[in-house]
Amino acid sequence: MAAAERRGARRTPAIFRSGFFHDDRKARFVAIETPRAAETSAAFPLTLNTGRMRDHWHTMSRTGLSPKLARHSAAPFVEVHPDDARRFHLEDGAFAAIASPHGQVELRVLVTANQQPGSLFAPIHWNDATAGRARVGALVHEIVDPVSGQPDSKATPVAIRPCATATQGFLVSRRRLELPNWLRHARMAIPGGEAVAFASPRAPAALHALLSNWLRLAATPLVNPTPAPARGAPHPCRTAGWRRCSRRVRPTTRQDWPGRSNCLVRSGSMRRRAGIFWPEDPPDRPGAPDP
Repeated sequence: MAAAERRGARRTPAIFRSGFFHDDRKARFVAIETPRAAETSAAFPLTLNTGRMRDHWHTMSRTGLSPKLARHSAAPFVEVHPDDARRFHLEDGAFAAIASPHGQVELRVLVTANQQPGSLFAPIHWNDATAGRARVGALVHEIVDPVSGQPDSKATPVAIRPCATATQGFLVSRRRLELPNWLRHARMAIPGGEAVAFASPRAPAALHALLSNWLRLAATPLVNPTPAPARGAPHPCRTAGWRRCSRRVRPTTRQDWPGRSNCLVRSGSMRRRAGIFWPEDPPDRPGAPDP
């Protein structure tokens, strides 16, 4: 501190050194009633804990612009204890719907023993501007601290079930793409643009038609690449007028599924590139497809 004083730094006086703002200058402890806690039920048997992650802050209005920070966690997720995953037929890397009396989200499942049985954790950072069907704040109940008004975002009763997924894919663009609210997706900053990972219970052809219409892309049929061509032979997509094609794309889940990739954008528009993939032999999943 002496060195700082020599540089002319001013010391900040300690607060309340001369007492508190009462006649006797003493502090007061105020007794409050214990806030009521929400209870789980047969309909909502789990407790949802929400919070932040290491590399993001609040709704990512700044941290979400960094491609380096985005690589730490590119999409929203829900952590589930292995016992609860078995109980509710959840698979690591698959999707699940989490519902409370106030709302519902669809997140990728991360099965981990770091989570307590009976408790789920989901980060708060993604919202309608950065993802689809992933606004965790919509689940939180209305209980608040009676004095400060702080919401109880650590113990909301919820239910969880598997989400059917028939198609997964990605979009890459130099500018922000407006996507429909019904599409399960997450945006990720990359150098020079953004990448959007998406998943849907719709079949690939149906989803391709919907997204092509939504994004005003040229109406082009799905190209289903066959096994790799002989060395030196042109790729089938190039003969169809495509400039780039990722012939084999591995799904972003931890499932070791073989994937088939299809380009959705012709070479005339390099502002948008996309791929779509689906499992050749998807394992049976509990639960019916979402509407």
